[in-house]
Amino acid sequence: MCFDLLTTFTLVCSTFVEGYQISQCGSDGKVDLEEASSAYLTCTGITDDTVKWDLYRDDGSNVVMGYCSWYGQFCAFNGPYVVKRTDNSTSTLIVTPNDRNTIAGTVVCGGNQNSALARCKVRVVYKADRLSNCTASIHNTAIDRKDWTVSASCDVEKMFASDGNYTCHWIVPNGNGTETQEKGSLSTESFVANTAAYVRGTCSIRNLPMPTVAGTYNYDVIVNPGNTRLTGPRLEIRTEKQQNDTGTEKQQNDAGTEKQRNDTEIKAQQSEAETKKQESADSNSASMMIIASCLSLVVVAVVIGAALGYRHNRRKVKTAAQGQSAQVGAAGAVGNLDAATTTPQFAAPSSHFDDSSEADESAQGTPQSAAPSSHFDDSSEADESAYTVNSSSSEVSDAASEG
Repeated sequence: MCFDLLTTFTLVCSTFVEGYQISQCGSDGKVDLEEASSAYLTCTGITDDTVKWDLYRDDGSNVVMGYCSWYGQFCAFNGPYVVKRTDNSTSTLIVTPNDRNTIAGTVVCGGNQNSALARCKVRVVYKADRLSNCTASIHNTAIDRKDWTVSASCDVEKMFASDGNYTCHWIVPNGNGTETQEKGSLSTESFVANTAAYVRGTCSIRNLPMPTVAGTYNYDVIVNPGNTRLTGPRLEIRTEKQQNDTGTEKQQNDAGTEKQRNDTEIKAQQSEAETKKQESADSNSASMMIIASCLSLVVVAVVIGAALGYRHNRRKVKTAAQGQSAQVGAAGAVGNLDAATTTPQFAAPSSHFDDSSEADESAQGTPQSAAPSSHFDDSSEADESAYTVNSSSSEVSDAASEG
């Protein structure tokens, strides 16, 4: 008879010979034990003096886990295994801790004469306990609404089975309060967490009949290992009128959204145009300022050039005036010399003067009145030249008077 010893086990009944059986196993001879937990297996119906527990691994190796004599007077076991015999017909195997290497395989409980035994296939598992990214959608490509279908998908985040057997099933609502179970497609991949290998995957299903009654439906998933019902996606089914109203509302919302998007784009374009216009105005203003600065520099350069030219011309005029003054002064000196030479010819009327010195003064004054120095108002150099010439003329005149 089968019964649950531990709630952490998925239990099935094992076949037995002459009353031997492993209580946690079932008709298919299998049991799932969660890794990293303590595992308990119970063998009942023992009739031999000695009971023995053996493990036959999938790789072909085997381990004698332990044995106990009549009434448990003597028990021996190895490593992580503990074997007990509570009475003559019952023995218990305890594995602490349970991991993939200590208990995964075929466990055999039998007597020392090997006339009776029980076998159980033990699978060490990490139960799938969480789904993510669940979706469910309606495929309404068919003309008739009754032919519309449902597709669903969920990601299984983490699981492990020592025998590598993974499956998933969908709990499909029919719309009339009943459910059916449909096998899904499970794609898997391996990954490592805390130095141990695990598996994750995606369970999906397609072309499920869509419920015809409006309402909200849950599409749950059962994943093996674990065989626990996990909450999947929810799907809302609406009547045809509700669907049409929803479509109309969606179109209106889409139209409103499109208008908002267009208005936003227009505002953005206007703002960009204003920005470019302002940038252009700023650029023109900067260009005008540069041009004005250049013109100012040109005017300053012209004024400076004119001033320098005026000064240069004035120096040239002044130099020319000094040259003319020197030439005129020389000419005056020559004229005075001639006049002084001819003075003795007019010495005869000296008797008309009371004093010969007055004649001399008159002779000295004559060249001074003839000097052209009055033609140069502001040339001190011309005046000095004229003075030099006049002085020479006076000396010549005095020499003539003495002769």
